[in-house]
Amino acid sequence: MTIFSYKKSKPIIKGLIGYHRLSEWWFSEFSNEERNHIVITYTPMGSGGNILLKDNIDWSSSSVVHFLYNLAGWFNNKRDRYLAIKILEKAEKLISDDIPIVDIHFFYQQIIQIHYGNRLIDPNSLDKSIEACEQQIEIAPQVAKVFKEEFEDGFFPSHVGYTQLAIIKKKEKKYSEVIDICSKALFEGWRGDWKNRIEWCKEKLNQQNGTH
Repeated sequence: MTIFSYKKSKPIIKGLIGYHRLSEWWFSEFSNEERNHIVITYTPMGSGGNILLKDNIDWSSSSVVHFLYNLAGWFNNKRDRYLAIKILEKAEKLISDDIPIVDIHFFYQQIIQIHYGNRLIDPNSLDKSIEACEQQIEIAPQVAKVFKEEFEDGFFPSHVGYTQLAIIKKKEKKYSEVIDICSKALFEGWRGDWKNRIEWCKEKLNQQNGTH
C-alpha cells in the first residue's frame, strides 16, 4: 500500500507583500485569522486588501522598511499592538545601508509610539520605547540635514524621540537630563517648546537646591 502525502500549495502573493518579497514571512508569522484581519484593516486611501496582496506592483518609491512601519501604524491600538510589534520586528531585521536614513528615522518613531502605548501591558515596552528614542536621537543630526534641505521655507518638523524621552525623564524627575535632551534638540533645530521645558526644569533644580 502506497501512502501519498499532499501539501496544499500557498497562493501566489502579489501586492506590496509580494513586491517586497515578504510572502514567506507573511505565511509563517501570522495565522489565517491574523492575516485576514490585517487585510481588512489596512486600507490606505480606501484601497482595501488588493494593494497588500493582489495588485500588480512593479515599482514603488518606498523601501521595505517604510512599507512595514507604515503597515504597523494601522495596528497601534490596545487589541492589535502585538501585530504592530511583529511587523516592526521584521522591519528592524531588514534595516541596511540601502535604507534611506529618513525611513529609519520614522521606523524608530513608530517603535517609540507603539511600545510607549504598550507599556502598561508589557513591562518591557517602556525600556524598548526609551531605547528607540535613543536610537532615533543618535541619527538625528543626519536626518536634520536631510530635512533642512527638503524644507527650504524654514519649516522644520518635531522629533518624537527627543520629545518622548524628555517626557519620560521629566516623570522620573531627572531634570538635568531633560535639560540636556532639550538643549540638543533646540541646537539641531527640531520644532518644539524646548526653551520652556528647559526653563521649567531649571526652576525645579533651583527648588531642589534651595536657591531662587
